[in-house]
Amino acid sequence: MKTSLKIFNLLFAAIMLLNFSCKSDDDSIDEEATLPVLTLSNASYDATFFSTGQTNAPTVNWNGNIGTFSLGSPSLGFSVDEDTGVVSWDRSISIGSNEVELIATNANGSDSITITVQNQFMGDFYGNYNYDPNSTSANNYLEMNFNVDGSMGLIANNTNAIGTWTHSDNIITCVYSYDNNNSFYSMVFTLNHDNTSAQLTGYWSIGETLQDPADGYVYLNPST
Repeated sequence: MKTSLKIFNLLFAAIMLLNFSCKSDDDSIDEEATLPVLTLSNASYDATFFSTGQTNAPTVNWNGNIGTFSLGSPSLGFSVDEDTGVVSWDRSISIGSNEVELIATNANGSDSITITVQNQFMGDFYGNYNYDPNSTSANNYLEMNFNVDGSMGLIANNTNAIGTWTHSDNIITCVYSYDNNNSFYSMVFTLNHDNTSAQLTGYWSIGETLQDPADGYVYLNPST
């Protein structure tokens, strides 16, 4: 009799342990089923330098618990509407590739998606240059046009030139030649910009690479 009771107790304990384990698994599945599911029809955008823009509104299955939107980490120039999930950027975002994480959060958890904004440097710029790299005083008129494909045009004192440009972070490097001259010239700029202003400042010299010392100083501002 004692042996039978002992066996019964062991079987009862095993059944209870099995039920508890299954219940824990079911609870986990139920909890996961209530997490928000975030989708965005387009997660990659092209931006124009020194211009504002925004994404499409995302789609969220909140699974019964409506929540809010946020960005994963502070990103210069980016903000999000907490109610709609639309991500906006101002004119201060960096040139090149910018990534921001959009997060949808409710009482049960969160889901996220990475958005890529490619800020393409381009546009018309106007300014002046001189023949003294040690001076920032310049009064020789200069126009430059930067195209997305890496080509550029230039007008200096009514003389046209064409060439190419490249960038590394905020450094813009140009190589060009004038219509009436077979020689090559170089310009290397530092780009500084925020939400309200932008400027290229640098130096120019004869040759396909910037010489040291340079032949002169140059600055440009974008057409607005």
